[in-house]
Amino acid sequence: AALPTISPDTNICNSKHNAESSSCGLEGPSTPNGCVAWFRDLWVKQSDWLEKALAGSTSDWQIIVTHFPPEPGWQFESWNRLSMAYGIDLIIVGHRHSQEVHANAGGGFTSEGHPHPLGDTAYVVTGGGGGITSEWVPDIAGNDDQYGFMD
Repeated sequence: AALPTISPDTNICNSKHNAESSSCGLEGPSTPNGCVAWFRDLWVKQSDWLEKALAGSTSDWQIIVTHFPPEPGWQFESWNRLSMAYGIDLIIVGHRHSQEVHANAGGGFTSEGHPHPLGDTAYVVTGGGGGITSEWVPDIAGNDDQYGFMD
């Protein structure tokens, strides 16, 4: 979520399509101007819950499903810390409309030779987002990973 005037066509908290009197009901933000703080507070609460769940888990696999990729701009520092502390195996995300697999496939380094930012934690962008937008122009023959789905 961003301030109501930023990216009005894609921002859930926008002021272009939400009147100041708009409300998301009793559980959600009460106005577009309160939307960013509401999502920030929700992130803090859910992060605390997730860390407690990871700390108490005895599962063989730690798999997390969320919306945004664990990358800079989307709480990357938090995901990095949680991955290193609790050995998260896989993070499954959406947000982008392209299919991507990011893994520690080279002994701890990316294909560019940089240390893998999440250690042994892999993440997958499923690519099957809704709507009619895409990150790039899809190939008419389907020889791309736009609107892909992981099997």
